[in-house]
Amino acid sequence: MPYFARIFSPSDAVPPLDSIRILAGQFAATLTTSDDEDDWETAELLYDDEKKPVELERYLPATDGLFEEDINDFRATLESIDEEAAANVLNAIQECRQIIAFRVLDDAEDTVWGPLNAAMDAVCGAVGGLAHADGEGFYDNRELILPMD
Repeated sequence: MPYFARIFSPSDAVPPLDSIRILAGQFAATLTTSDDEDDWETAELLYDDEKKPVELERYLPATDGLFEEDINDFRATLESIDEEAAANVLNAIQECRQIIAFRVLDDAEDTVWGPLNAAMDAVCGAVGGLAHADGEGFYDNRELILPMD
């Protein structure tokens, strides 16, 4: 089963790929897209020539339903948690204008985490938002604000 990390951004701005390239490049990772770089929807983060890349995808409202599906799934989960942190995250999710999803395939090596975290830092730095990591929870920058299994 793939591992997903997402950034729920309140911004409409397209995350600049050059920012991601600079931070991920510190780990000898490269980033490519076949889309227009000023309005990309998918990209690939290559961290190891022997492994499949991390797939990046921007989910936008009313395009293919993935945005609404993710928002609704997380909203339902968060509404069932009776904690102030969950209410704060729910408010942030309701302000979300785009989701940037990072899909790591099952056969990923441990060397994926450095470039993945750098890419996520670059996106958060460019367009803001909360990050969610499968099996971990929600982060504001690198601070875990709502643990979730």
